[in-house]
Amino acid sequence: MNWIIFFILLIVTFLVYITAYYNTKSKNMRIKLTIIIFMFFLYSGLGISFLNDYYPYLIKYSLYLVILVFSILFTFSVLKSKKIGTIDSMSVKFKPIVKILSWVYILTIIIFLFYPKNVFLNIFNPIEALTNINLGSSIFQNRLERSQNILVTIIGYVRILSLPFFYITLYFKYKNKPNVIFFIILSITYLDIVISNYWGRAVLFQPIFFYILYLYKTNKISFKKIAFVSVLFIIFIIPLVNALSEWRIYGYFSLNNGNVLINIKNFIESEFSYPRLYSDTIILYRYSNSTDFLKWLITLPVPSFIYNVDYLPSRMLSEFILGISYAQPGFYILLPSWLGESFMTFGPYFYWINAVVVGIVIGIIASIIERNKSLEIYDLYFTWLLLSYLRGVSQELIAQTIQSMWILILLVIVYKIVPSYTRIQKIPYRRTVT
Repeated sequence: MNWIIFFILLIVTFLVYITAYYNTKSKNMRIKLTIIIFMFFLYSGLGISFLNDYYPYLIKYSLYLVILVFSILFTFSVLKSKKIGTIDSMSVKFKPIVKILSWVYILTIIIFLFYPKNVFLNIFNPIEALTNINLGSSIFQNRLERSQNILVTIIGYVRILSLPFFYITLYFKYKNKPNVIFFIILSITYLDIVISNYWGRAVLFQPIFFYILYLYKTNKISFKKIAFVSVLFIIFIIPLVNALSEWRIYGYFSLNNGNVLINIKNFIESEFSYPRLYSDTIILYRYSNSTDFLKWLITLPVPSFIYNVDYLPSRMLSEFILGISYAQPGFYILLPSWLGESFMTFGPYFYWINAVVVGIVIGIIASIIERNKSLEIYDLYFTWLLLSYLRGVSQELIAQTIQSMWILILLVIVYKIVPSYTRIQKIPYRRTVT
């Protein structure tokens, strides 16, 4: 590691963070900015200090981060004060529809327990669900088969469309019961593991993340306690994560004799070295350019079973470097990070356009959440997506957030068009300010 470059990256990141933090008073936005900037540094910045040819990427990293944060804050500041509480009011007026759609979300999970494979009994057999899982290329073969099943694709699309309504209903019913929310999210996470017969390391921590973040957002836990938990995470969880990864892939369990430093070193080398692939992502721009991305972005509202435009940067990068096709023996996913993805999409000179697009999307969704208290639990999901996909590609974040909003937007439009003949009591709005 080049320590000089490391400290330069750290200083640039810290200056951007401080500037962004003090340019917004929204607690929710400050949480998101903390996650975005910190994770971007880890996965798109830290590995640059490992490279021999670090100078060009140091400049590109700095410019991308500045433009990304500026795009988020500018979009958020422009939109956050517009028509406060529209989704709140719509959710009250169309309460039966919201409740039905939340049950549709649960129904899709139940269907997947029986179709395309009957895995219902695995619910009662955690050993089968958590240990005897698909390994290697069988994981991707299973995903490929599911993606080629039109009915599975349709059900999956219905699930993501109904997801916001599930979280809105969760808010109305259990907003003052964080323990109940934790149990529900934990149950859904477990069912998803049973259904997919696969778990990633991050998935196991999703319910805990939801729980801690919700306690913090509702002022039931202090930042100091979160910092303390984070230290424990570094000391205890990182060795466990490494061991779980070895267990899941190789079938044995090792904690390196409990040596924390060795585990942290291994974790850093395996997790934060994505920039080593940047030269390959730039080469790949010749084969996958911005036109492919724009076609994919424009057609996002159209279900893939009707019209599908594939734009899969992680898959393309993996096939290019490994020299084998998706789901073939020996295939695994290589992640480019957001900066590497931008090289693949817009090339080494116009890569910053990706920061503008992603920043606008994040700013729009964050402003919608800021204006509607009923989206407080959905905000946990959105923040979790940020945390998860800053490790990989922004494409997944854009797809899941935009696609989950279409029916919600449609109902808001209907709510604004259809005249109200009864007086609707709105949810008291309370802006969170720190």
